[in-house]
Amino acid sequence: TLCEDTAGADQVAAQLAGSVRWFSGHVHGCRVVQAVVQHASQATLREVAKELIGSVATLCEDTHGNHVLQRFTERAAPSELRFIIQEIQPDVLRLARHPFACRIIQRVVERCPLTTTSLLIDPIVKDAVALATHQYGNYVLQHVVKFVPTYRGH
Repeated sequence: TLCEDTAGADQVAAQLAGSVRWFSGHVHGCRVVQAVVQHASQATLREVAKELIGSVATLCEDTHGNHVLQRFTERAAPSELRFIIQEIQPDVLRLARHPFACRIIQRVVERCPLTTTSLLIDPIVKDAVALATHQYGNYVLQHVVKFVPTYRGH
């Protein structure tokens, strides 16, 4: 299909320009955006990121949008994920307990160094007792233990 190579993905991204946020929250559109993100060039990923800025908290909690953010987090360079961290940080403990948003936090913890994620990880560790027994928060805490060397064994 058109999105299975970089040139095709970049072409589709150009057609979606200005509407990536809307398509990300749509039941079918989110799959197109995910395909674009999966195969796009790094330059196109940066353009997609510009359209996601300001919508991260909303997309984290969205049935469809969270998949776009997960895919973006898996594909973009860790340095390109700062805007996601900044938008999650003010509400990280609530989002860690959300069935969809917890997945975004997990992907960020997997991909980014502690120097970038400490604003997320410090409150998570301080709330470890409550998160450890929470239906979704426990997965976030497990990711901190697994992927952040500083917190292993604590």
